[in-house]
Amino acid sequence: MSDSKKTTSSKTSHSKGKKRPIPTRSTSIEDFPSVADFQPTSKETSLIAYVHDLSEIRRNKGNTADYCSFTLQTSDKEIQEALLFSLTKRPLLLQSQHSHTPIKIKNFTFTDDKSKLVVNDITNISTPQPGEYSFQHAKITPTQNTVTVLDVFNSKKEWDTVTIRGKILSINQPRPVGSPQKRLKLMETVFADQTGSITLDLWESNIQEVKEGAVYTLNDIQVRVWASKKKLSTTRKTTIVEIEDTELANVQRAESNIRSDIQITVNEISTFQKFEYVKCAHCKKKIIQASTEIMTCDQCNYMVRAANCTKGLIVKLVVLIDETETTLTATEDVLDKLLEVQIVTLNSQDLGKKLFALKNISIEYDTLTSRVSSITKVQL
Repeated sequence: MSDSKKTTSSKTSHSKGKKRPIPTRSTSIEDFPSVADFQPTSKETSLIAYVHDLSEIRRNKGNTADYCSFTLQTSDKEIQEALLFSLTKRPLLLQSQHSHTPIKIKNFTFTDDKSKLVVNDITNISTPQPGEYSFQHAKITPTQNTVTVLDVFNSKKEWDTVTIRGKILSINQPRPVGSPQKRLKLMETVFADQTGSITLDLWESNIQEVKEGAVYTLNDIQVRVWASKKKLSTTRKTTIVEIEDTELANVQRAESNIRSDIQITVNEISTFQKFEYVKCAHCKKKIIQASTEIMTCDQCNYMVRAANCTKGLIVKLVVLIDETETTLTATEDVLDKLLEVQIVTLNSQDLGKKLFALKNISIEYDTLTSRVSSITKVQL
């Protein structure tokens, strides 16, 4: 019996697994078993489908295998969630996704709960003949559980898990946070759709999955509240899939929509570190390459005498916010006003005495840059 007789339509070829209509799609990352644990289906079983939402390469929770998640459109109205454990086949799936052409899959299997199809090393991926299928590529529409930024602000509570689509408007530099015993890497971004924008925290491996200006579907994103403001945060179950959406791609940064400065109150300053730099005699900004008697300012391009330049100071303050150590950057003008002294005249010991003597202080800073705009003493 030839393959063409066995797979004349998606209804006959899709013999195992749970087929679902396109509008009810759900993706989550679990602690999947290793590739060796999967057993293939019958060699006579095959499936023809279009590839959607192919993710970047990820590591499973048990740290035993690398994999990708993706969605197979198996008919005009049905989809099948899938996992790829044979990464050498990823270019074939990516080509199918980009060209909107179908693939034919043989020797595949399923996860224990039969919810996800599994492509492993013995799975065969090929191009079907035109007579073997009778449905066209279709756009997978957002699910009913997909929310907007406005929905998050208006109706979602802390710890709610949502799926959301939007554009990464801006990206901050990754930074370490947490206690010395458990340091994690965090990157804060601004995420937006047509209804508004919100801070999105990307943790650890998720940081490498996004780029500024691109549009994504974020699955299993958690709503958090920090310093009385709602934001979104990735979890170990989050999946990030880049998508094509013209309307979301055209979303622009609206300054009135994005408010990244917040005000918090902390009990004390845990630790600090000061950094001295040479301040340009012309523009008063930092000269990065300060080494000779005559220097060119990196900011204004003026040539200045080193003798005419002054010393500047930046202080990194570590404070405890929501039981997490957070590093903020304070300039000398902010601290001069707070301590009522020019801090460039203080040595490290004297500066430390003044900073550590502060109790119950209010700090206003930009959550995207961690730059402090003001510090004041709270009147009890």
